[in-house]
Amino acid sequence: AKTNSKISLFPSREELQAHIKTGVLFALLIISSLFLYVQRETAQVKLYTDLIWMIDSAQVVGARWKQSIDQERGFVLAKSRAEKSKRTIAAEAAAIVKEGVITNPSVAGTATVTVSSLPVKKGTPAPDTQTKMAGPSVYVTSTPIGAQIFINGEAVPCLTPCDVSVTTSGSIKVEVQKDGYPRNSVFTDKVSPYIDFDLTAGTFIIR
Repeated sequence: AKTNSKISLFPSREELQAHIKTGVLFALLIISSLFLYVQRETAQVKLYTDLIWMIDSAQVVGARWKQSIDQERGFVLAKSRAEKSKRTIAAEAAAIVKEGVITNPSVAGTATVTVSSLPVKKGTPAPDTQTKMAGPSVYVTSTPIGAQIFINGEAVPCLTPCDVSVTTSGSIKVEVQKDGYPRNSVFTDKVSPYIDFDLTAGTFIIR
């Protein structure tokens, strides 16, 4: 007996449906994989972005904190310098007071000289705490102040500015000397003159 078998070049309907289902499932699998990949990459990008933002924020906060600390340190340093300047000025003022202070040299022929803490040189009598000077006098000042005054070569127990009584008649020699400056002198025969020495320039003015 002969059997007639036909070879078909096209798949049957059932085979075609099976191939379509397989292709659809494969496509869905690929799409799902792509979706998961995109989600993962997006999450990583977001994570990286968040990390970068946190780092930038930390840097900004750190910079502001450092600036605040620097400002605080600057304020403390400025305050310390101001306090040091105040102490220095107070110490210098105390030193000037200790050397000698002139008060009220405005009354003609009379002035009060505070010389209680002036150093007394060997061989010279100790000055009184309050010395009233009357009669002819020489008002001596200098730039800078605090110079030792000499009348006819003898030291006067006060520093410039000072109103010095004069007991000698005629011409007198007035000298001033301060550490760090050359000695300056002038002769005068004026009655109650006003002498202003400029130790920095080595000059003087008599009025």
